Amino acid sequence: MASLCSTVKRETTEWQQHDVRQIKRWETNEQNGFTAKSTASRRRSEVVSNGCGVLRAGPKIVVLPRPSEPGYLEHGSKSLEILKSIVYGGLVESVTSLSIVSSAAASETATMNIVALALANVISGVFIIAHNLRDMKNECPVPDSNEQTDRYQELIGKRENFLFHFTFAILSFLLSGLIPPAVYGLAFEKTGNKDYTIIAVVVASLVCIILLSIGKAYCKEEHRYIAYFKTISYYVSNAVAVSGVAYAMGDLIKILVEKLGWFEPSTPTPATLFNSGINSATPFVAYS
Repeated sequence: MASLCSTVKRETTEWQQHDVRQIKRWETNEQNGFTAKSTASRRRSEVVSNGCGVLRAGPKIVVLPRPSEPGYLEHGSKSLEILKSIVYGGLVESVTSLSIVSSAAASETATMNIVALALANVISGVFIIAHNLRDMKNECPVPDSNEQTDRYQELIGKRENFLFHFTFAILSFLLSGLIPPAVYGLAFEKTGNKDYTIIAVVVASLVCIILLSIGKAYCKEEHRYIAYFKTISYYVSNAVAVSGVAYAMGDLIKILVEKLGWFEPSTPTPATLFNSGINSATPFVAYS
């Protein structure tokens, strides 16, 4: 019995030394930029009772916490949640506002009407994004295989910081939506040329979309150049495609309306001997 107990103790010591060496290798990999991933195929800790009251422990799984990479925001920090809220509120609205201004400008609408239309879109959109944020906060996490996917926490952050997220998302939505109409009004006032004005709006909107796309790629925590390039290319190509289609549709609708004669004021009736008294003090005399 004594020999059995000494054998078990020796094996336990060997396993512990094995675990220490494994942890050191994982720490070395972490320092070199590699993250040790625990998989379901690793054996769980096995505890076998033998007759002498000594527990024989199998190989243990040690899950090392993922360290924050130097130069990047810490995962789950408020700074990262602010960035997520800004991206959520502003990225899609930048594309939407650009398409509305492009379509209205193509139909040769008056500058004041274009600015008013874009402002109305931004103001109405505030209620929509507020409703979407509230619904996303109240929805339950969706079970996904062995894990539960929390859409709100994945896109923005912790639910207890809802008012914090809501404020930054709305401010980002307003600022991103107001850039195209503001640039259009100022540029047309300075140049008086609608072609130059459209170019200025497109450039300003694309700069805003590129910055927000960089923030979107950063929030995914895939800090590689190819990941940033793919995200930027995706949103910039969408913005160019949507605004181009909107501009073409606005131009085609203008041509169709002019050809069919819709929404044009009726031509005034020429003055004759019989209707010349319509504007007199007693208009009914002209019809007698």
